[in-house]
Amino acid sequence: HGDCAEAWLVVAATDNDLVNNQVAAESEAIGTLINRADKSSAGDVLFGAVFQAGSVSVMVSTDGGNPNAARWVRDEIERTLGPLIGILGETMHTDDDQMTRRSYAQIDQQMKLEQAKGPTA
Repeated sequence: HGDCAEAWLVVAATDNDLVNNQVAAESEAIGTLINRADKSSAGDVLFGAVFQAGSVSVMVSTDGGNPNAARWVRDEIERTLGPLIGILGETMHTDDDQMTRRSYAQIDQQMKLEQAKGPTA
């Protein structure tokens, strides 16, 4: 009791439902944001699996249902699209429509080349 008093965000991530419920009740009573690792719908904040390619961030979430699956999906997106997303990120801060279109075309072309190679081990 009292551990949440100075916090603005609390994470309840024990394997004990009673403890997580007590932490959540205290957080709610004092108006602190909470992430419930065991019951995502009972919290205010969700964490996702994130990767960044240049100035683009990609987040995958399973709403707390299966963090391992979220990590796997994130890793697959990063493996297959990461470099291409980086290309897009290089040009996304421009007002030049033609440059942006060329970036999309370059990404599209690279994706077709990668697909033609087939799956990698």
